[in-house]
Amino acid sequence: MAQGSTSGRQIGGAMRIVALVLIVTGAILWVGLGPDRGMDARTIIVACFFVVGGVALLVAQRAGRAVAKADRILATGLPGVGTVISVAQTGLQVNHQPEVVIEMTVAVDGREPYRATWKDIVPFILLARLDDPAFAVRVDPADPQSIVIAWDEPVPGGAS
Repeated sequence: MAQGSTSGRQIGGAMRIVALVLIVTGAILWVGLGPDRGMDARTIIVACFFVVGGVALLVAQRAGRAVAKADRILATGLPGVGTVISVAQTGLQVNHQPEVVIEMTVAVDGREPYRATWKDIVPFILLARLDDPAFAVRVDPADPQSIVIAWDEPVPGGAS
């Protein structure tokens, strides 16, 4: 079964754990300081635990929304073919797996071919596929620029 962003799942899961650890640690420190605490360095440190934990929670939520969107597009999107124009690394890596940007021409039945960009972390096992001239894609019917590469689907029409 096709799944959305693997990196989004990893980042979201890791950030939820980090957020939970920071917020729980902050709560333990907050209780441990007692009720008569002033605005000293310890209080500021505890506040930092809560703030960083909150930011981590927001990042996890954003990653979760991106994964849900990719899953929705894979499940309900229009099937098509993305013909590669260019592939480039962004310089970002997650667990030594590169984020890539693929510029492609997207062809969907009943629509004129158009140019689109796809960007995501590519798992090691799929890196060799970046040499393929075309990919099976799914396109959001409401937003043709929102595309997801359907790695486990054959390219329609045998374009690869």
